Amino acid sequence: IADALGVSTSLTVTDMRFNNLDSETATLLASTAKNKGISLCGITPDQTHANLQGESGLGGKRMGPCDAILLTADLAVRAS
Repeated sequence: IADALGVSTSLTVTDMRFNNLDSETATLLASTAKNKGISLCGITPDQTHANLQGESGLGGKRMGPCDAILLTADLAVRAS
């Protein structure tokens, strides 16, 4: 996936959260996304608010440590 992100010229937003990534993969994706200006948590360029809480209820998806790595990259990409 990181290789595809690295050569993509049109992708600006995707949501890779909740994919049970390991930290090495999340870090590689985050680095590539920061260099290319790609959001990995689904945050669009014109978006001013984001609900990143996940789903509520039993079995609901919650962000884990590797999702936080992806979010850190998004904050760098969408810092303005």
